[in-house]
Amino acid sequence: MKRLITLITFLLIVGVTTAQEQDSLSRNTILIGDNNSVSTKDGNLTLSLAGMNFEIGSNEKSNSSMQNISSEVKSNAMDRVRFTFGGIGTSKVDHVALFEIGINVLANASYAAYGTGTGVEEKLCFGNRKSIYLAINPLTMSIALNPKRTLSLEMALGFQIERYSFINNYSMKYIDGMMRPIELEGDIKKSQLVANYIHLPFLLNWNIKSKFFIAAGLNFDILMGSQLRYRKPTTIIEGTVTLNPIQLGITARFGWGKFYGFYNYYLSEMFKPNTGPYGNRMSAGVGLFF
Repeated sequence: MKRLITLITFLLIVGVTTAQEQDSLSRNTILIGDNNSVSTKDGNLTLSLAGMNFEIGSNEKSNSSMQNISSEVKSNAMDRVRFTFGGIGTSKVDHVALFEIGINVLANASYAAYGTGTGVEEKLCFGNRKSIYLAINPLTMSIALNPKRTLSLEMALGFQIERYSFINNYSMKYIDGMMRPIELEGDIKKSQLVANYIHLPFLLNWNIKSKFFIAAGLNFDILMGSQLRYRKPTTIIEGTVTLNPIQLGITARFGWGKFYGFYNYYLSEMFKPNTGPYGNRMSAGVGLFF
């Protein structure tokens, strides 16, 4: 009987000791496979994977180091990719201003589709004096391509308003498949074609030195609507002009600080083929940051 009690006591002691050792091992080591494990030692978490050990300290110094690395990574990411809304938060890699203003013309204009001897060229000619270009770019995104941020890509979402003023007392009307001139009677002060576009510029920026920069890229515009306006009396006719609904063009700009000059030229025809004057949209002006 004493021998049995002694044997049972011995087995209990061995069992408890083994359980404690296994529990300690389970807390400190988790096997992932052959030679791959995650273990803790002296307050450190060690990852062993394919023969390579990675230690992550849990003391204050190690935690501080990891937090600094994390903060630096986040900081670098924020410096490289930047969103701006309404011109707020612009940096030296942002070169699409909230407001761009200038003039626009119908470049390379040709009236050959109307035939010769019709006088259409004089009747549908646009002047530059009151032909106004306005772009509003409320949302921009810039991506720095190098640590010094001297090169960057930039995209924007904006709106364009273009006004083309007729030189003489004429407007246009869709007749027999084409936009044809119509003479306006009375004391006409202003006769205009107004076109509104969704504006999507894509630019490659180069910050040369200090605040001086140059940029070039593409413009992608989608027609929102058009109007023919004249006064007096004030008359507005909407949606009758045969403008191309999608326009693709090139853009270039150069500037210093919060001011730049820009030039836009569109490769697409302004009007649908053989429905109006042949020509390409062209605009130039300045961009202003606030």
